[in-house]
Amino acid sequence: MPYVNIDVDIDLDEISDEDLLEELERRDLLPEQGDSNYKELVEKIYLKRIFGLDFLKETDELIYSVLGRII
Repeated sequence: MPYVNIDVDIDLDEISDEDLLEELERRDLLPEQGDSNYKELVEKIYLKRIFGLDFLKETDELIYSVLGRII
């Protein structure tokens, strides 16, 4: 079966934090509950987002803490 790779630009402002967390949980990609690092990162992302600040660094940190890799 052939495979096709497609690059899609996604504006994270169009996706709610709750939806992101639900998707990570659905994929079982969140760290154990004892590790609150991801919650702190999501809080930082949220605060920077509502104040209109750049949150790309924190988003990269969250991706790395959950997946163990950076885009």
